[in-house]
Amino acid sequence: MDVTAFHTSRFLNEVLRNHLASFVEITFRDLNPTKPFHPNWHLDAMCHTLEQVEKGKIKRLIITLPPRTLKSFTVSAAFAAWALGRDPTKKIISVSYSRDLAVSLGTGLRNIMQSERYRCLFPNTRLGGRNTETEQTTT
Repeated sequence: MDVTAFHTSRFLNEVLRNHLASFVEITFRDLNPTKPFHPNWHLDAMCHTLEQVEKGKIKRLIITLPPRTLKSFTVSAAFAAWALGRDPTKKIISVSYSRDLAVSLGTGLRNIMQSERYRCLFPNTRLGGRNTETEQTTT
C-alpha cells in the first residue's frame, strides 16, 4: 500500500468512526452492493440528531418519515452498530411492528458488526455469546 492510500484509509476510518451519516452510507453500500444509495438532507438531519442521542444530549426521540427513506436501516442497524462500536457497554433496544422486519434489521446489524470493515473500525467491539436473529450481545 502506498503512503497516500494509507493516509486516505486512516482518514476514512476516522470519518466513519465519528460521522454517522458516512457510516450509514458505507454500510448500506456494503450490505446492498446492487442497490443505489441516494444521499439526501433528511439522512444528514436524522444522523446528526442520532449523534446527539449517542452523546446523551437528546434523551427521547421519535423519527417520523415516510416508508422507504432508510429510517429503519439507519436507526436499527447502522446507528446501533456505530453506537456499540463507540461504546460496547451501551444497551440498545430496537422495536418493530413485524417479526420479519425485526429479523431483517437484526441480520443487518449482525452483518455490519461481523464485517472486516467494522472489525477494523471498532477493534474493541465484538458480538458475544448471545447472538440470535433477534438478539445480539457484545463481549
